[in-house]
Amino acid sequence: GLIAFNIFAEAVSRAPTSVRSTPSYVKKIIFPVEILPLVPLGAALVHGAFNFLILLAALAWTGHLTPSVVLYPVMLLPLLLLALGLSWFFAAWGVFIKDMSQIVPPFVQMLMFLSPVLYPASAVPELLRPIYQFNPLGAVIESCRNVALGQTTDWSVWIMALILGLTAAWLGQLF
Repeated sequence: GLIAFNIFAEAVSRAPTSVRSTPSYVKKIIFPVEILPLVPLGAALVHGAFNFLILLAALAWTGHLTPSVVLYPVMLLPLLLLALGLSWFFAAWGVFIKDMSQIVPPFVQMLMFLSPVLYPASAVPELLRPIYQFNPLGAVIESCRNVALGQTTDWSVWIMALILGLTAAWLGQLF
């Protein structure tokens, strides 16, 4: 769960400064500015790849490595699309509101505790589960956890997260 969340957190937290930190690309040359928020996402994917290799080594060492772990990158697709959409959104806001780089990280940190990163989704009280199911990160993190542990994945929830991720990416690009 932490691998998936760290990819999201790094991409979204660094996005507000992605355009503002490269004024020469924006002012002096013709450059597609919408590429700039992809840089933090790419860096987060590199860090996530190394973390995934460590996860594979740990699963192999403990004897819990299953063939379903190869689906882990596929399970991240909704999360990547959501992170991309939010990155475009926050990068655009970061151009006009300088303090966005100070505002976004605390909210991302709060989202970590509201997502099933450090606990399984089954640990959430029954009373709060209907509200909790609207967390788009929760479905992806649970899917990643299930694939890594060789358990079954609820594909309908993953597809809903994928649709939400596509919508977020589309809206972020429009913004």
